[in-house]
Amino acid sequence: MKKIKKLTLSELENVVTIIEQQTIVGGSDKGYDNRNPWEPYTGGGSNSMSGFSSYTNFTNDFFGDSASQAFLNTPSSSSSGTSNTSVTEVKINGGTLVSYNNSGKKDDYTVYQGNDGSLVVFEGVTAKNDYAPDGSAYQLNGTVHVGAGPTACFDVGTMVHEYGHHLQEESWGTFPYAIAAGLGSLIGRLDESIDYYKDIPTESNANERGQGYIDQYYPNSGITPPTK
Repeated sequence: MKKIKKLTLSELENVVTIIEQQTIVGGSDKGYDNRNPWEPYTGGGSNSMSGFSSYTNFTNDFFGDSASQAFLNTPSSSSSGTSNTSVTEVKINGGTLVSYNNSGKKDDYTVYQGNDGSLVVFEGVTAKNDYAPDGSAYQLNGTVHVGAGPTACFDVGTMVHEYGHHLQEESWGTFPYAIAAGLGSLIGRLDESIDYYKDIPTESNANERGQGYIDQYYPNSGITPPTK
């Protein structure tokens, strides 16, 4: 039986580089026409993704906590003129994630409501307490799946990291993202000597993207993704 070759971190880095150099995201096929000012802008299908810089071109209509409040005060609507919003809550360390599912991924969003009164809006994703091993989480297709024990193992910094994975998926496309992120997670679980959030390129990249979102809209929040 042929032995399966072990993927190295440098090889995974090459995979990420190749993915980011491809033209993957398309405006029309993703349904991102008529964006709202919260949605990360990718420049449409003709734009080649070149890393995090593609996500710094947000519209600048709103900033900081005032942006959160402005977004929360904007009513959701559907084509029929009636709201189809469902709301779910996940209690986490330091606060609550309140997710609004508007029957369309680009209209979904999650609000972090901190016990200290802070608010952070994560556009385009919902959060659920399901389908993840205890003490872990993952993001796929606009849903952050949080495992058991979220009040001990998951906080807003972890949500920032998972939102970074959401931005990766928007940039790379679902299939390339799932392969790259899955391989990175596997490497981290098989080799405990690795600095998970620093050495694994898909994880450090998610941190950079998530932190970039926070720096753009909540520059004085002090919120950072996990480092260990």
